[in-house]
Amino acid sequence: MFYYSGVEEEVEEAIETFASRWGGLDLETFTHILEVGQGQDKLIALFAIGFSGQPEARAMLLPFLHSPVRMERWASALYLGEMQEEQALPVLQDMLQEGLFEQEDAENTGTREGVMWYEAHRGLVASLLGGWRNPKLVPALRQALQASWQREQQVMAPAPLYPWARYLAYYHRYQDELVFIVGKLGAFGALFQLELPPSRLYIALIFLVLGHLHASKGYRYRDILGQMMSDKALREDVTEVLEQRFGIPAAVGVETIEQFLDDYAACTREE
Repeated sequence: MFYYSGVEEEVEEAIETFASRWGGLDLETFTHILEVGQGQDKLIALFAIGFSGQPEARAMLLPFLHSPVRMERWASALYLGEMQEEQALPVLQDMLQEGLFEQEDAENTGTREGVMWYEAHRGLVASLLGGWRNPKLVPALRQALQASWQREQQVMAPAPLYPWARYLAYYHRYQDELVFIVGKLGAFGALFQLELPPSRLYIALIFLVLGHLHASKGYRYRDILGQMMSDKALREDVTEVLEQRFGIPAAVGVETIEQFLDDYAACTREE
């Protein structure tokens, strides 16, 4: 589910080579690889065991929460986070910012995609933490939001820092997911005193409200921009929350939504 190592043809070839080398793709084989394997083979076994959903997967993944190999630690925490394993909670919190400001050598990450893999999965870390529905997690999520914005500014100014500027979409999706989860947790004051520019603040405010509506009214989102433009009931609910929780009059709330649509579209074009 979380592991990706190339285009489909490359993946199929890698699987065939892997199976030939180890004699199969069953749970017993993957368990053996965890014990004696090294490098990418060990990572593949770890991801396969996590993906298997077998009852024994939890016990097999737990030791890797403290692995010195970052990819092993992340793989273990992501799957254990899906299981709502409490021992994964502090590791997941650390993952919100782990490596965010580092320019790591991709050769040390365990996959060819290197750092891109981590940036692509940070939003999932936030989402998994939201599954605990614990308001005590809000400070960590808020700090991660501020840190992600600072990282974005670092790589984009004064001139785009290659190759990190290519990850702008990941930074934006991560920030949106962080605020969405904060909204699900009902932390309406989380945006106060954050050092965000007005355009990003409008986006964050609406995502916070959308997160709240997801938790309180069961809204599901497939195309945020499209739904906010065309779903009258959603717009009315967003306007109501803006008025009730932030004291924004209904007429100004409508303008806030329009500003969000403009800023979100512009942000998407930048990516």
